[in-house]
Amino acid sequence: MRAVDIHTHAFPDFLAQRAVEAIVENATMQWAFLDGTVADLVRSMDRAGIDQSVVACIATAPKQFENIFRWCGEIRSDRIIPFPSVHPFAERAADEVRRIADAGFRGMKLHPLYQDFDPLDDRAIDLYRAAADAGLVMLFHSGDDLCFLGDHRCDPRRMLEIKRRVPDLTMILSHLGGVWQSTEFIRHGLGTDVYIETSHTIPAQPSETFARVCREHNGRVMFGTDSPWQDQQAEIEKLKRVLDDEQLLEDVLWNNAAHLLGLEEPPAEPHRTYTTDTECSRKDGR
Repeated sequence: MRAVDIHTHAFPDFLAQRAVEAIVENATMQWAFLDGTVADLVRSMDRAGIDQSVVACIATAPKQFENIFRWCGEIRSDRIIPFPSVHPFAERAADEVRRIADAGFRGMKLHPLYQDFDPLDDRAIDLYRAAADAGLVMLFHSGDDLCFLGDHRCDPRRMLEIKRRVPDLTMILSHLGGVWQSTEFIRHGLGTDVYIETSHTIPAQPSETFARVCREHNGRVMFGTDSPWQDQQAEIEKLKRVLDDEQLLEDVLWNNAAHLLGLEEPPAEPHRTYTTDTECSRKDGR
């Protein structure tokens, strides 16, 4: 069965170990299943039978855009779909959004807690409008975070307010609408045109509730793992146990994301194992 992981993370080789160790240290209840490199992510995809993964980047400071943008171009391949990132407080944030779209990337990622901004700040709203005008998908962290316990800036109702203010924005709220707060999304966002993904929610939600959300949320639930913080193969198996409807399972694993990202077919050789990040970056002779 075809599959897209709509929410993963990876880092440049020289940075991966330090980045993973720092996040694990700050989030005392979290550990990593991979080493943080693109090569290890692709090996994980091969084991799990995942055709393509979105690699979501986070610009924690305005100056990081150029390095992230360049690296995303290097890793883009038939297996890896990078989402670059822009900091809302960058002087030329709207221009950076347009560069992302002009370069052919399908979307971008924002994490208000790591980037330290209020998602309803006027500068952030301007950024969302620029993304909507450019036709980009925007993947948001939503809910709490182990590294920012007690910080509720990303509560689901606040994140849903973004859609009210920028109706044309195509947005994905991670973690079934919010880490530890997906019931708030279910109460206030179920049936809206906001996309959600499944990482850290199987089996955090009762199986019958999870299956109901997948059925009732209008084809806008997608498979995600937040890899390397969850094991892709294990999450595929959990999803198969919870969703006994084959069509619904196919929709969550492939169809909904393929429709959103404009994917027609999985790669011709979906299970090739790459050995280095340089090899992962090759696309059309790149």
